[in-house]
Amino acid sequence: MRISLWAKDKSQSTGEWSIVHTGNGSAIHNHKPSTDARVHAAHRSRAAQATSEATQKTLQNVIEAQSAGGVPVANIYATVLNQEPSSMILPKDIANAKNAARRRILATSTPIEALFNQLNDEGFFYQYTANVETQRLEYLLWAHPATANLYKFHSDVIVMDCIYKTNKFDLPAIECHLPYGYRPSGVSGLSTRREKNGLYLGFKHVSSSDAGV
Repeated sequence: MRISLWAKDKSQSTGEWSIVHTGNGSAIHNHKPSTDARVHAAHRSRAAQATSEATQKTLQNVIEAQSAGGVPVANIYATVLNQEPSSMILPKDIANAKNAARRRILATSTPIEALFNQLNDEGFFYQYTANVETQRLEYLLWAHPATANLYKFHSDVIVMDCIYKTNKFDLPAIECHLPYGYRPSGVSGLSTRREKNGLYLGFKHVSSSDAGV
């Protein structure tokens, strides 16, 4: 749509200027009316100005808390709209908020340094190995404080989690090789069959000679 300002007779009661359409058909929109106010930056800007500081802080907390839990932007966006359907927020706003929070947490640290700081702050046990020449991280082990305490009293019990690892039959699969004591040995386990009352796992002890070590 194209418009222009035309000068009128000064004696006109409606004023010296008028807004008119230029050319035939210029009064007709070349697109359908917007069905969502979020597509207009001006609407979103006014909505942001009208939002109270407390509400904005709460929204930022929701985004940061769910981001820390690994929730993707699409799910956070759905949560925000579910809580406040009239919200003018866009997925890009959530992504920007996540990036801003990450920059604030990192500050002048590298991601690994920030991770070590967080593990220290929350009392996690961790050990790591870095390459002597490049100083790049090679191995990292961390454990929740409760897990570390359990290990002190039950170091002879092995607990393995296979929730997120499955074989080609979509059954939980475990593969674990570890040294202990003075003889390099390993323990490996693989799911064998599923019963109505639970899942049965078959374990096999593998000696260093069997493993070719």
